[in-house]
Amino acid sequence: VEAYAFVRGGKTNREAKYQTHSLGELSNTTPYHKRIGKIFKGVRRVIETYHRDDVLFYFMGLDVAMMFCLQCKRSYIFEECDMVHTYIRHSIVRNILERIDKYVIRKSLLTVFTSEGFAQYHFGNHLPQNVCFIPNRLATDVVDFPIKQKSESPCL
Repeated sequence: VEAYAFVRGGKTNREAKYQTHSLGELSNTTPYHKRIGKIFKGVRRVIETYHRDDVLFYFMGLDVAMMFCLQCKRSYIFEECDMVHTYIRHSIVRNILERIDKYVIRKSLLTVFTSEGFAQYHFGNHLPQNVCFIPNRLATDVVDFPIKQKSESPCL
C-alpha cells in the first residue's frame, strides 16, 4: 500500500498506518475552485508513478476522484465522506457537481458511503450495485473515557 495525500492546513496525519507521500499543501482557506490545478497535478503525478493496470486506486473526496477521472480510465474505489458541493449556493454549479459526483460513483469499481443519507440524496431508493456503506461512527468504547470539565475559553 502506498498512500498519497495533500497536507491540509499544515497538518499531517501522524497516526496513519502507512507512510504517506505528500502531494503538496492545500490551505483550508483557499476556495475549492482555486485548488483544482494543484489537485490535478498531484493526481497526475500519482498516475504517472503507477503504469501497471494491477494497481487499484482509492480516493476520498470528490475533488481528487474527479481529477483522476479526467486523466485516467483505470479502476478505482471512491469514498464519499462529505458532500461539499451541496453547500454551494449557486444552483447551476451545485447541479453540475452533483452530475459529476454521480458519474464518479457510476464509473467506480466500488463506492463507499460513510452515511446512508448520501446514497439517498443521490439515488433515492434505487441504489447502484457498486455501493456499500461503512458508517462513520464513534467506537462504542468512547463512553469509557473520562469526562473532562469544560475550560473557560478566552475567545468567548
